Amino acid sequence: MMLSFLNQGDIFLFFHTKDHFEKHCTSQEKEFIGPRIRFINNEWVFPWGTQPLQNNSLVWYEINNSNEVEESLGINNLFTCLVIQKNDEFMNHAYVLSLRESVDSFVLIIDEKQKGDFMGRVFPKIKWYFTEEVKLASIEEIYP
Repeated sequence: MMLSFLNQGDIFLFFHTKDHFEKHCTSQEKEFIGPRIRFINNEWVFPWGTQPLQNNSLVWYEINNSNEVEESLGINNLFTCLVIQKNDEFMNHAYVLSLRESVDSFVLIIDEKQKGDFMGRVFPKIKWYFTEEVKLASIEEIYP
């Protein structure tokens, strides 16, 4: 499903806090993430709040294909990632995707830069995932 968000030339940028990456990732996880690091910064791109990231930078690493997505989700299944053109600037991302745990389920937060792109381009590819148990809702409905 996640690959449906990518246009030609797009990649995912997953992140860990720099502190977590340095102190808590296993050597195998560091071997996977290290060569893929594209950005280390503390820029706020998340569709919730406006808190500055103080004293803890984010390590953003590039994921290009389904095998790498699976590997990254194995490292952290509650994830946040960006969709961005491979050689573009960090803040020019098309989407922020974030899987979070709510009281009784999991919530995939999808924040799009270009209004309507999700419903026009991505949703038709993934609509068969949506059932009575899987619903499409606005963030305001989930987190009032």
